[in-house]
Amino acid sequence: MDPIHSLSFLLMKKFLKNTLKKFDIKIIHKKGWDYRVMKTNRFPTNCRVGSGSKLAHFLSYDPDDSIQLFHLRGEYYEQADLQLIAKYYRPGTFVDIGANVGNHAIFLAKTFPDRKIVCFEPHPRTYGYLYINIIENGLFERIMPTRAALSDRAGTGTIQTPTNNIGGSYLGNTNRCFQDEIVERWTCELQIGDEALSSTQDISFIKIDVEGHERECLSGLCKTIARWRPSVFVEVDNNTKEFVTQYFNEINYQLKEVTVQYHGLQNFLFLPKELW
Repeated sequence: MDPIHSLSFLLMKKFLKNTLKKFDIKIIHKKGWDYRVMKTNRFPTNCRVGSGSKLAHFLSYDPDDSIQLFHLRGEYYEQADLQLIAKYYRPGTFVDIGANVGNHAIFLAKTFPDRKIVCFEPHPRTYGYLYINIIENGLFERIMPTRAALSDRAGTGTIQTPTNNIGGSYLGNTNRCFQDEIVERWTCELQIGDEALSSTQDISFIKIDVEGHERECLSGLCKTIARWRPSVFVEVDNNTKEFVTQYFNEINYQLKEVTVQYHGLQNFLFLPKELW
């Protein structure tokens, strides 16, 4: 086993030992579009995703999760959104708030090999997956992960995870699980965005996917956005889109693109008017 893979497995044991005891690791066997699930106590599936310069390796632990299912198919998740982000990502640092397992961060690191990416992911299990995926792709010097949620206050919060959708985990009482049963609750660290990013230079793009925590997240990023004037790609729902739109209107941004991924959820791309 080469040093990178040896290190990744050691890190996997360190970060996931306590949480993976609760779950059987599932392996998908693919035949065309037919997927069969087998429970096993062996290592997770190593997925080859993308091709050419964008070829990446993701370890899949949960085939019921929508993002990891795409990786099992050999595809990046939300490919149209990734292309849109890449189009408007001018040179500088990319900040990924709600990085999940690293789908967006790793795609962009592969697409722009000269740029740095800063990631925030509060869910302890998902952060473990993110960390390992960064190592698996040899990107630890360029993708810098932090296990925390960005908010308008420092302290701790409670993450709730709906059934079969670790990517839909949300903070507090902001219910985004569409009546799914809550099966996990975790305590996470909250950091004020401006403080967490105070030493990060040349921020040119911020992606925000925080499952209903948009108001608090953006309120904690006011100084950072005012200083660097980055492009911002943010997921909103019916409860937060009015606040988000007004927030960016007041700081002289324009809504450039809107994409729809799921019912009730939209992605807004805001650009500073003076640059576009």
